[in-house]
Amino acid sequence: MRRFSQRNSLVTLSEINVTPLLDLAFVLLIIFVITTPMLESSLSLKLPQVDLLAAVPSMFGYNWLVHKLRVLTVELDNFAQALASKLETEFLKDE
Repeated sequence: MRRFSQRNSLVTLSEINVTPLLDLAFVLLIIFVITTPMLESSLSLKLPQVDLLAAVPSMFGYNWLVHKLRVLTVELDNFAQALASKLETEFLKDE
């Protein structure tokens, strides 16, 4: 009786098994299809109307805050670069 080596029959599996991913996707799809109509019919929200007088000051406040954060970031970056160069010159001066 002739025996064959199984080394030749070993094949590297280079594909990802997507079956569990598809199972999860279908389960989530079923859950969302069932729950979406229930949420739409059972919830009635009355959202407040926001006029322009309330939106404009908040926009200016947001822009001011973003500007201050950018300035602070640039100052911190400049400080870090100055500190790094000063430390580099101090340590290289000793060597």
